[in-house]
Amino acid sequence: MEQSTDSLEILEQLMCPAFFVKDGIIVQANQAALQRQIPLNAPVTDLILIGKDEYDLLSDGRLCLTLCINDITYSACVTAADGYHIFHLESDYEEPELRAFALAAQQLREPLANAMASTDLLLPNAAVQENLETRQQAAQINQSLHQLLRVVCNMSDAAHYRDQRISQMQTRDAAAIFEEILEKAAHLTSQAGYTLHYKGLQQTVYCLVDAEKLERAVLNLISNAIKYAPKGSTLNVSLHRSGNHLYFTVRDNGAGVGPQVRGSMFSRFLREPGIEDGRSGIGLGMHIVRSAAAAHGGTVLFEQPEGAGTKVTMSIMIRQSKDSVVRSPVMLPVDYAGGWDRCLIELSDVLPDTLYEQKN
Repeated sequence: MEQSTDSLEILEQLMCPAFFVKDGIIVQANQAALQRQIPLNAPVTDLILIGKDEYDLLSDGRLCLTLCINDITYSACVTAADGYHIFHLESDYEEPELRAFALAAQQLREPLANAMASTDLLLPNAAVQENLETRQQAAQINQSLHQLLRVVCNMSDAAHYRDQRISQMQTRDAAAIFEEILEKAAHLTSQAGYTLHYKGLQQTVYCLVDAEKLERAVLNLISNAIKYAPKGSTLNVSLHRSGNHLYFTVRDNGAGVGPQVRGSMFSRFLREPGIEDGRSGIGLGMHIVRSAAAAHGGTVLFEQPEGAGTKVTMSIMIRQSKDSVVRSPVMLPVDYAGGWDRCLIELSDVLPDTLYEQKN
C-alpha cells in the first residue's frame, strides 16, 4: 500500500495527465488523467493507436507513441522505470501556442527571405571573394540566416506536422530515400569533422512515404547527435526492416543528454533560457521528428545505455497504396525551405561556416 501511495503522489506532482502501467495493466492515474477517462485496471494496449509493436518490445528508454482515448487522439510518451511504465499525455494548452508560433513565423519569413536573397547576391561579388576577412564575415552572416530559417520553419510547421490529415504521401522506394538523404548528410558532416557510417538496406521497399517529412526527421536526428558527440567521432546510422516496419537508428558515442533535457526532450516549450543546455533549442525539432514518425504510423524511441552514448530509433510502418505507380500531385508541394538547400538549413547549427561561403 505504501508503494502504491508513493506512486500516486509522484503522479499527482505531474502537471500533465499521467498514469502507471504494471504488466500491461493501467494500475494508477493522476486526476488529470482520470478527467480524460483513463480506464483503470484495463490493458493499456487497448488505448495504443500507433506503436503497439514498439511498445511490446520496450524494456528501457523513452518511447513516443499515439493513444486513442474515447475517440480522442493523444501524443504520449512512455518511460520504463522500476518495473513500471509511466505514460504522459501531451497537454491541451499547447495547440494555441503552436498556432501563435506559426503566425509569428509567417511574419518573419518575408524579411528573412529578403535578407537571404541579398546575401546570395553579395556572396559571388569579386570584392567579397578576394578578401578573406570579408568572405568569412559573409559566410557567418549566411550561416546565421540559415539557422534563423531553420527556427522559422520549425515554428511554422510544428502545427502543420501535427495534423496527420495534411501530407504528401506517395508510393516511393523508402530505402532509396534514406540512402539519398544520408549520402549528402555524410558529405556535409565530414566537413564538420565527423564520420557518418550508414548501413542501409540492400533491397527496395516500396511504401507510402512523405519524403519531406522523412528528410527533416532524419536531418534533425543527425544534427542532435552531432551536438552531443565529441569532435571527430563516428555516428553509426542504420536502417533495417522487421516485419511491416522500417527502423531508422542514429547512435553517437557522446556523454549523453543531461537529466534536465532528457526529462523534457519530447515536450515543447519547456526550455528555460540560461538553465538548460542551449544545444536543445526551443523544443520543436524532436516534435518534428515524432510527428513525421506518427504520420508514417511509427514511433520514436530514445535510449541512453550506461556509458554508451545516445541511441534514437524512429520507426515507420510499411503501408501500401492501392495504386501501383507513383502519381504526380495535382498541385506541386510548397518547398518549406524557399528554394535554399534543405540539408544546409537543417544542419546549419553543426556545420562549419566555410560551407556557407558560396551562393547555394
